[in-house]
Amino acid sequence: MIKVIFTKSDGTAEKTIDVSPNSKLGEDREEVQMLLGLPVNSPYKLILERTGKKLRDSLTFKEAGIQDNDRLILFPLNTLDTYQDSEKTNDIFGTTEEKTEEKESLSSFNFKVFPTVLMAGSIVLIAVVGGLLYLQTIQQQTIINEQLEQERIQRQEAERKLEQERSQRQVAERQRVQERTQRQVAERQRVQERTQRQVPQSDPNLRRALPEQALRNYYQTLNNYEYQSAWNSLSPRSQRSTKAHPEGYKSYIDWWTQVAKIDVLSTKLVSEDGFNSIVESRLRYFMKSGREINQTLRFYFLWDTDSDRWLVNKVERL
Repeated sequence: MIKVIFTKSDGTAEKTIDVSPNSKLGEDREEVQMLLGLPVNSPYKLILERTGKKLRDSLTFKEAGIQDNDRLILFPLNTLDTYQDSEKTNDIFGTTEEKTEEKESLSSFNFKVFPTVLMAGSIVLIAVVGGLLYLQTIQQQTIINEQLEQERIQRQEAERKLEQERSQRQVAERQRVQERTQRQVAERQRVQERTQRQVPQSDPNLRRALPEQALRNYYQTLNNYEYQSAWNSLSPRSQRSTKAHPEGYKSYIDWWTQVAKIDVLSTKLVSEDGFNSIVESRLRYFMKSGREINQTLRFYFLWDTDSDRWLVNKVERL
């Protein structure tokens, strides 16, 4: 239900009643005419005061757009046209005044809004310029990053090339070492073959004594006071050395007859190539006078193919 105010056209009487939105305007109009003391048989029409619209009796309150507390004016048909002409005149003048007020309002609005619009435009312009500068900065940074990335890639490529060259040099060096090692092995094999060919074939079991053992045998001969045999263990070059033996064999036995005993403390094979060998030895001499002498000597041996033994070719003090 909605409340609707019905009033006479002259405003002398009105009546508020509750109506159903689905009820017909014509039905309630006749009832209101009776309540307001208007002739029921006289033709009346309803005008919606809120809109000034004439309503047909066949419409429902809902279809006519009637809202709660709307005011409906009852007009006799003979005065309705006069009312409508007056309303039209008022609408015309009212429209002209409204247009004048609208123009003044627009002028005032433009005057008030213009600074705001100008400020907003400035802000937008600043934002656009700032955005362009930001984009330019981003582009420049992107270019810089790309350049840095290219430089990094170039450095990595250069490092890879250097690494490859270093690897190639290492491979070449290893190959040279292998070739040198192979040559040394081949040389040792040739020496061994040559040495084997020089060993008398009549005694296949004959094997060359070790240089270290030859040194020990030499001093054992001296400890046995077999000076002539020890002298024969020297090479001809050593026997002719005026520095070691100024008077030959006489100088040799003059020295060794002063020695009571020789201890071979240690021996070390330095090198051997088939015909030459070097042995280092620590010795202790016990002199007949009671004095002890410690020496470290380097012996150079020479292989004698005639006697098949190592001969002392030279001696150096270390």
